[in-house]
Amino acid sequence: MKNIKLNIVRVGSTIFGLIALGTGAKMMYEGASGKLGDGAALLAEAGILPAFDNDFRFLAAVWLIVGLGLLIGTIFIRKKPDLIQIGLEAVFVGGLARAFSSYQFDTFQQFAAPILIELILPVVLLILLKLGLKESENPA
Repeated sequence: MKNIKLNIVRVGSTIFGLIALGTGAKMMYEGASGKLGDGAALLAEAGILPAFDNDFRFLAAVWLIVGLGLLIGTIFIRKKPDLIQIGLEAVFVGGLARAFSSYQFDTFQQFAAPILIELILPVVLLILLKLGLKESENPA
């Protein structure tokens, strides 16, 4: 019997996983300069580009690992659901951080779509994960 809830979680966590893995890898490779473009020169002149780049690449590596965890968790959803849970929680907390930033800089309209996706979808997927796992343990 197909478990629709777990299949929805598989699709959602695969999408989040691929985005996190790809974005993390790109950011690790390009560093802060790749994201800042011409603004990197200003940080370099101020002498803070190396420290900013260091933190930027570290956080990029964290996102790469979150993406990898989501993909591995998706493959082994019944054996490793904790990987999906941790990954979705990371996406949710990232959404909270983005929401805080948009509040601080009054940019919610600019970032509303990713903020809402990162705050709503992980919660929905976590609920479906728990329900789907429970359903697969106790099939009706």
